[in-house]
Amino acid sequence: METKKCPYCDKTVLAISKACKHCGKSFEDYEINSEETQEQIVGEQVESNANSEEEYQINKVLSNKSMFKQSFSFDGRIRRLEYGLSFMIYIVYFYIIRLLFFSSYDSNIMGYVFLIPGYIFLWAQGSKRCHDRNNSGWYQLIPFYGLWMLFASGDEGVNNYGESPK
Repeated sequence: METKKCPYCDKTVLAISKACKHCGKSFEDYEINSEETQEQIVGEQVESNANSEEEYQINKVLSNKSMFKQSFSFDGRIRRLEYGLSFMIYIVYFYIIRLLFFSSYDSNIMGYVFLIPGYIFLWAQGSKRCHDRNNSGWYQLIPFYGLWMLFASGDEGVNNYGESPK
């Protein structure tokens, strides 16, 4: 994959990006012809905003656009927060399906059909959390490993499954 540097925050993004995923600014009306121009713009922006780093961190926390972006994909890595939220979403989904389809004593086949997407969602998120710990997704089948994934931190930087989600 080809990458380029954002002219505003000097972070690396994909070359096909239309906006920076770090600072959120658009590239559409902006072209950089030389490294000198890029360094000059970055320097001017840092000088003009005394608390730009603090604002950047706050905006990053408040607008985490990558969370639940590919919920049913088994590729990539996710953080503990997303895994914990995924587990809670699954529990709510499970109880809604249980109330709708299994409230009486006769079992309804449609209830089981509607549980399948929930299981796929939970397994995909668990697999990505295993990847963040540099383990295969099959590790989530180990008893109580899901609880371990909630509290253990992931690998720093790049591992066998991609870049860090931090």
